[in-house]
Amino acid sequence: MFNKFFKNTFWLAFGEIAGRLLRIILVLYAARALGAANWGIFSYALSIATMFTVLADIGLGAVMTREIVKDPDNKHQYLSNSLIIKVILIILTSITIVFITPLFSNLSLSTGLLVFISLLVMADNLRIYTSSLNRALEK
Repeated sequence: MFNKFFKNTFWLAFGEIAGRLLRIILVLYAARALGAANWGIFSYALSIATMFTVLADIGLGAVMTREIVKDPDNKHQYLSNSLIIKVILIILTSITIVFITPLFSNLSLSTGLLVFISLLVMADNLRIYTSSLNRALEK
């Protein structure tokens, strides 16, 4: 029992630390490569991505994990329902980022940057969702 506990704890911690290190490296590289003039736009884009990542998740992963652990017999129903909700939220978030965000910004963000932000939010939300699913299915 303790062996499985320590193994699961190690891999969860390793995944979190590796993900955070990759983000730190990306931000440091971007700051160096973009310089002072373009760093503000990149920072603004990251803040948009962070805000919409939180809005697109709305705690769905935590609810799914709790419900699957509570009632493992209905895990396929919880999985399918939460996946449909997640896909709808990601699509709505992507549409909002690409088409509505430019209306509220004084910065001239290119469409390519907005599409990149949208893809970043999609990937991050799918990572959160699969992580929650993995936690729910762990024994």
